[in-house]
Amino acid sequence: ESAEMIQFNLGTLTNAVASSQQGDPLFHVITIPQNDIPSVIFTQSLVRTSEDAGVISAVVQVANPTAIPITVPFLIGGDAGNADRTVRVGATEFAGATGVLTIPASASQAPSGTIAIEILNDALDESLTEDVRLQLVESADTGNLTGAVLGSSTNYRLDIDDDDSPRIAFALTNATSVWEDGGSIEFTI
Repeated sequence: ESAEMIQFNLGTLTNAVASSQQGDPLFHVITIPQNDIPSVIFTQSLVRTSEDAGVISAVVQVANPTAIPITVPFLIGGDAGNADRTVRVGATEFAGATGVLTIPASASQAPSGTIAIEILNDALDESLTEDVRLQLVESADTGNLTGAVLGSSTNYRLDIDDDDSPRIAFALTNATSVWEDGGSIEFTI
């Protein structure tokens, strides 16, 4: 919540007179600074899925209710590149190395936001597991963290297991002629 202020005014006085001296205060303000700064975290730090899983949600949770929207910049990395995945928040796609998530205010419950990672299923046999890495940060070229502080779980990793088998085929043609006494023949697979 934002800073709160309480103002005290002199009301009707009994057996006294309000000061008429210039500069004497006739009211007093007490300011209660914001001390409940919410923190943001990923609800999971590691997810493993198959390449044909479609869209995976990386959820960013706010620790407690907040009266103001929260803006959270994040870094995008890992060895699964743009040809293997798409990262978006709502309709906004982030093709570079940074993105930003805005979490709306919620006075009644701890709000959250979602970074969607769409895995693009291909027919290539990739022998190694690929990954997408997200990191919540205080500042990036997409903006600064506002309305919250970073919590304890700011890293997210999505491991993507390949679902394709290696494809084997004969090169060039599907038929070769050789005489019975022609010896051996070589061909490429």
